[in-house]
Amino acid sequence: MFDTYKKIFDNRAESYHKAMRDFPLARKEEFEWALHYLAINPGDNVCDVPSGGGYLKDFALDEDCFFNFLETSESFASYNVDCPNSKTQVCEFEDLPLANQSVDSLICLAALHHVDNREKVFQEFRRVVKSQGKILIVDVEEGSNTAGFLNVFVNEYNSMGHNGSFINGQVVNSLEKNEITVVSYNSHTFQWTFDNEHCMVTFCRGLFGLDKATDEDIIHGIKIYLNPHYQQNQVSLDWDLVYIVCN
Repeated sequence: MFDTYKKIFDNRAESYHKAMRDFPLARKEEFEWALHYLAINPGDNVCDVPSGGGYLKDFALDEDCFFNFLETSESFASYNVDCPNSKTQVCEFEDLPLANQSVDSLICLAALHHVDNREKVFQEFRRVVKSQGKILIVDVEEGSNTAGFLNVFVNEYNSMGHNGSFINGQVVNSLEKNEITVVSYNSHTFQWTFDNEHCMVTFCRGLFGLDKATDEDIIHGIKIYLNPHYQQNQVSLDWDLVYIVCN
């Protein structure tokens, strides 16, 4: 079992990144909701941790801001090409290479469930964000269908396993304990959309590292947990996430 974010994505960043590059709009709604809650202002300094391959900027092309892309996995960070309004750095979650109160907003998207020392991580978030800044945590909610897909289906068909610790009341309490005020707690169900079933299966295999699964296994898992929708010209699956907005 690979149980830390760094170990997981040092091993499967390549397949994850290929899935995101081959199907760049599959998770469009997920990133658009993130940008909605971030509400970036012109000139803002934004921290994306962990940033993966810098996918957030693909959906923030009109935002006049600077992105600090922080990533613990060197393999993942290698796919993020810097541009004039972004900088990528490799670091640990518990030791962010940013000055105190230096960023206007910080986003942690779909990674907290792989983090053990959340108390220290939240302390770092609070340290680097300005006193009037914003923190947005986006992740899977405990007990949701998405949680079942990851910790049951992906755990069985990914040779590294999957044992995520998902969002629950303890996470909110921990944020408040570290003087991070939760402003809103928003649950969203949206669709990851594809041209056809083969594309959906290919994306899921790459994104989740389903190296032990046949196409039929993946389709079966999606039908059990993710409520696929078949229409004439496309197919989609349901994906549930919680967006926690904090000051």
